[in-house]
Amino acid sequence: MEINVQLNDDMIKERNELIVQLKKNPDVQKFLSEHELPESFVEQFPFRIQKGMNNLKRCEKCIGLNSCTQPKKGEVNVLTYDGMLRLQPMLCHYAKNFKNERNHLKKYWINQMPEHLHTVSLKQIDKKNESADYLRALSEVTMNLIDSQEGLFLYGAVGTGKTYLAACIANYYARKGNTVVFVQTSSWISRMKGMLNDPDGFERDLEMLKRADVVILDDIGAESVTPWVRDELLFTVLNERMENHKLTYFTSNEDLKTLEDHFAYSSMGEEKMKAVRIMERVKKLSKPLEIKGKNRRFHQ
Repeated sequence: MEINVQLNDDMIKERNELIVQLKKNPDVQKFLSEHELPESFVEQFPFRIQKGMNNLKRCEKCIGLNSCTQPKKGEVNVLTYDGMLRLQPMLCHYAKNFKNERNHLKKYWINQMPEHLHTVSLKQIDKKNESADYLRALSEVTMNLIDSQEGLFLYGAVGTGKTYLAACIANYYARKGNTVVFVQTSSWISRMKGMLNDPDGFERDLEMLKRADVVILDDIGAESVTPWVRDELLFTVLNERMENHKLTYFTSNEDLKTLEDHFAYSSMGEEKMKAVRIMERVKKLSKPLEIKGKNRRFHQ
């Protein structure tokens, strides 16, 4: 219901002119038709109807959320009628698409992947411009997802797209409803170090990596090795996942041999047997797949 205020002659004239304009507006006519309302309805709520039309007008030439001119990005106050005329906040189709494309992110228990990888999938890869080696690797990844008996150890030179493929894998499982953890290994270790004074938080995060349906350890082999990192964190997680047959994926600039060498040396000196123990878990959990190709970081 409009607030009843005393109008002077100029205001009455302005109101009447607005009513005439609104009655000629195709969008207003469409609204009246959809709700089986008489044209005289406009005379009761001209200013509210005008506000609703102006809100929609903001969206006329919109080409995406980045160009949104609404006060709240992706949200428009739309006229609705259910016995009362209201301006109801609703998501525009761009905002709905954005939300739907990211709905699977709710399945991530921990997500440290770069934001621009949140919606990627294997289907989006333009195969026309890829090398034969990369296409073979892509086929291996696809077949692995079809028959997920074990994870993959994706290794290769810097910038060949290992993290991108790992993000595609993670999103695939999340979209299927699996719980997923995606961690950048060095960042996750730093995170765990920061929680040493928070035993509950530390144990919670450790349990997430142990129990999630799918875990991706991105860029393993780039972290600094200490006995605590290798034996208390990584070994504990990988051993638990091996024992419970949990899908685990890795990306690394190291191959299996150089990764074992990486784990053999810590602040305690050379500890080859400790390296062998952790690498046995890596090998049980995944099969190696070399990713070859151009350095994509210099071809973007």
